[in-house]
Amino acid sequence: METSNGMEKALYFSCRLRGLWRIPGPIPRLLIMAALKEIKGLTVTVDHVAYQAGIYTNPEKPHCYAYYITIRNHSLKTVTIRARKWVLRNSRGDVHAVEGEGIVGKCPLLHPGDSFNYNSFHLLETEDGVAEGSYLAVDAHGEPSIVRIPRFELRFPVD
Repeated sequence: METSNGMEKALYFSCRLRGLWRIPGPIPRLLIMAALKEIKGLTVTVDHVAYQAGIYTNPEKPHCYAYYITIRNHSLKTVTIRARKWVLRNSRGDVHAVEGEGIVGKCPLLHPGDSFNYNSFHLLETEDGVAEGSYLAVDAHGEPSIVRIPRFELRFPVD
């Protein structure tokens, strides 16, 4: 199968190895991500979450939350973080998924003992919500795995 990038290739081979290619029609990425294994020792911590008052945003999503994350590789494998998938739930219960390649425009390479820190933001329609997700990691042999992003709250500050 010809693929346009390494992430698609990793997902394709992961599906073939796990028998998921037999599912008729396109395979949803969420199903693929659920079928991948986690690497013991590859962890994510949410270091800080802060409401960003006064930030100009789209009027449909006026609430901006900055988050700071650290990915640590305490495994014995070298991995590259190739993609991310976020699942956001606002206080009304509406669910929105955000996915894409890399992290803040990078695909960090993490050798054993390395860590990667970054910050980004989520926009919400409501004052409160929750976020969680996963990263797609690929080892030096092209074997894909996931790294879970722990669930964290997005809370509007109360004075």
